[in-house]
Amino acid sequence: MLIRQLSESDVSDWKSVRLEAVKLHPEAFGGSFEEEHLQSDSEFAEGLRNGFEIYWTELRSLKVGQTFYDEHLMVRRFESP
Repeated sequence: MLIRQLSESDVSDWKSVRLEAVKLHPEAFGGSFEEEHLQSDSEFAEGLRNGFEIYWTELRSLKVGQTFYDEHLMVRRFESP
């Protein structure tokens, strides 16, 4: 597992994850999906540059029983219940 701080070059991934989270669980955020989806990539990048320390976890492999799955075989998106 790799944990790293996001930078401006990660803005597209950050924006996608953030908007999905706000849409699915608006009660956990200060803004709404309706407001945040109107923000440009540069506005999201500004947040990463000035004020937010966002850390990203990348699962590189997973062992289930006796089987290892590498990052290319795993599903990267988890569905909400």
